[in-house]
Amino acid sequence: MDLQKSLLLVDDEPSIPRALRRALRGEGYRVHTVNSGMEAIELMRMQKIDVVISDFRMPEMNGVQFLEAVRRQYPKTVRMMLSGQADTNAVIAAVNEGNIYKFLTKPWDNEQLREEIRTAFQLAHEGSVDAETGFLLPPHFHESLDDLVAHRSVTLLVGELRNDASLRNMLPEDERSVLYKTIAKRCGEVLVPPVSLAQGMFGFAISRERADREMSAICQAFQQPLNTGNHFITPDIVLGRANSAVHEDNSAAVLTRKATIALSTLDRASMLRFATYCPSSEATFQLRHSLEHDMPKALQRGEFFVLLQPQVDADTLRIRGGELLVRWQHPKHGLVPPHEFVEIAEVNGFIDELGDWVLRQSIDLARKLQTLQADSMRVSVNVSPRQFLAGFDAPWVQRLRQVAAREPALLKYLELEVTEGAVMEDPVAAVSILELLGDFGISLALDDFGTGHSSLAQLKSLPFDVLKLDRSLIVDVDTDYKGRSLAGHMISMAKDLGLLVVVEGVETQGQIEFCQTHGCDLMQGFAFHRPIAVDDFLFKLSSDLVNDKGQSH
Repeated sequence: MDLQKSLLLVDDEPSIPRALRRALRGEGYRVHTVNSGMEAIELMRMQKIDVVISDFRMPEMNGVQFLEAVRRQYPKTVRMMLSGQADTNAVIAAVNEGNIYKFLTKPWDNEQLREEIRTAFQLAHEGSVDAETGFLLPPHFHESLDDLVAHRSVTLLVGELRNDASLRNMLPEDERSVLYKTIAKRCGEVLVPPVSLAQGMFGFAISRERADREMSAICQAFQQPLNTGNHFITPDIVLGRANSAVHEDNSAAVLTRKATIALSTLDRASMLRFATYCPSSEATFQLRHSLEHDMPKALQRGEFFVLLQPQVDADTLRIRGGELLVRWQHPKHGLVPPHEFVEIAEVNGFIDELGDWVLRQSIDLARKLQTLQADSMRVSVNVSPRQFLAGFDAPWVQRLRQVAAREPALLKYLELEVTEGAVMEDPVAAVSILELLGDFGISLALDDFGTGHSSLAQLKSLPFDVLKLDRSLIVDVDTDYKGRSLAGHMISMAKDLGLLVVVEGVETQGQIEFCQTHGCDLMQGFAFHRPIAVDDFLFKLSSDLVNDKGQSH
């Protein structure tokens, strides 16, 4: 009897199976490779397969259709999807129709991939529960949930650990196991044991009555810090909710889809921790799916463009720089607000390509500032949390290395803005990257200060040059004493630390006077300029430079 573990790789791109074979060399698996789902089905009729890993986009039948066929014909085979299609629809379909064990995305981390496959083989031979995490496997979960909703009203909650990727990089294997088992335990008083739906996602069912009464408490319980052994971790978990209802399809597949859609509608910048499915959720989900699908082509077609939000000197009110803002003119949906497409780009990985394009626009603008001899001017550009946390090998860092080597004088015209949330997720790594950028001669700004968890005391250990105060801190300074006192204290402390202070969202005369009185350096907001085209910005800047030279004489 052949006891060697058999693994089937299904992908129509020949380089992927070759790369997977190299990653799995020495693991002792008998590895089979085919190019399509039809070939895979034929092979499985003749060869017992323990674990199958399928791509999503393939000829004849896609990965979801193939894995659903495997589920029907070979239910004991553990099914996984490895795809570059970072698409919520694919995840939902794979979970509901294919009952997959894990959904992984390309490019993959070799060690993580090997770990997931080892666990998959363990599950193929041991039973229905993931030994590492304590999560139930999807087929058994769906069976239990289908039985449950037939007898009582149920709320299904689908949770997402939004900092899963960074935690996987930070925690060793044994601590990751503690983390996931603790999350499973925190599902607490569940009617159906928790299930791992995809990487960083899980689900569990509770009584409808308890969900209605205790939803906030449930969310709060998931935000409590936990000890993994050597680290105290605060999980960043959000929940999507779907309720079973009379005269509706309450199958596990339908409820999972609804809860996942509700989860996808949560704005990552929002303080909300859960969203409940409703009919309008479908429209929001379809819009997000449409935007995600159209993003790569939109960049090629020139639908993305940049504007500049001028920054003015607090004393002279002349332009002293500008923040580069990206916009999307969609042919069907019109002007798409950044908060709608940036979050999607962060999730599906398109932010790397979009961010590189924006950085190139800022470098081009820096050349124009150099031509104008605007030596005191800087163009600010945001680095998204995903880009920043990608580390030294990220494409945007490599581009800046190239500029530093070829045109080092350009970099004094650049200012990179990083949010405090990105910095505080891994402060040690953040300092290393910031110091490298500082060595290039780039100005570094801490963006949206006052909206997260960092403090002025922590700033002394971070190599920033600029502090940008969020508009929420000055919105009521001309009407509220406490707000005025708090904002004034922050500005004073930042100045004592030697930081240049930029205040965002200045809109009223009272706010202007407050900034001037408290020694702010730069202001930006509708009180001075709305975001304008690059050519208009350069024209206004040129006028201010001419006036400055005239006054100097």
